[in-house]
Amino acid sequence: MPEPRRIFNKEQIKELFTIFYEEHQTTSLVEYRKLRSKEMPSVQTVANHFGSWNAFLVEMNLEAKLVPKEDVEKRIKALYQQLERVPKSPEIGMTTDVKRYWGPYTEAIKDVLGINLRMYEGDPVKLKSAAVKKLLSFYEEHGRFPTVPEWKSLKISPAESQLRRVNITIPALIKEIKGNSDQGSLF
Repeated sequence: MPEPRRIFNKEQIKELFTIFYEEHQTTSLVEYRKLRSKEMPSVQTVANHFGSWNAFLVEMNLEAKLVPKEDVEKRIKALYQQLERVPKSPEIGMTTDVKRYWGPYTEAIKDVLGINLRMYEGDPVKLKSAAVKKLLSFYEEHGRFPTVPEWKSLKISPAESQLRRVNITIPALIKEIKGNSDQGSLF
């Protein structure tokens, strides 16, 4: 049987966090989540009482850690170079800061890297054209077409799931490419 949930008021939260802060010397939300004991209020409970984690820190007279926009941009660019692909939102690890400066994650990537992650969204013609180009490029490089699992594991864009949403499948595109080949035996 699960333990009953504890109800906290603002004063209890402040007292418990003071003890936590004295022991761990951090105001990091991530560190709090990792280090807090079960007797401590959750981050969501703190946010429910104070509006947000940063509002709570301000009320506690502790410095709310605001990451400068330039630091977030540097992080995105560094990950892009390191991973050799667009980093996923959790990989950046600054979700709140990304939202604060750009709103949706896709807008941050568009602004910082100049890559429009939504460029194919909803347009079957653009999706199909982009997928055919990627298939032909893969064929040129490898002498064969990719399988669907390869398409997914290599994270080839447009994503296979995007294609399926508009009733386009990789096998059907390959079949169409082979059928449209002037030299039939080329593929």
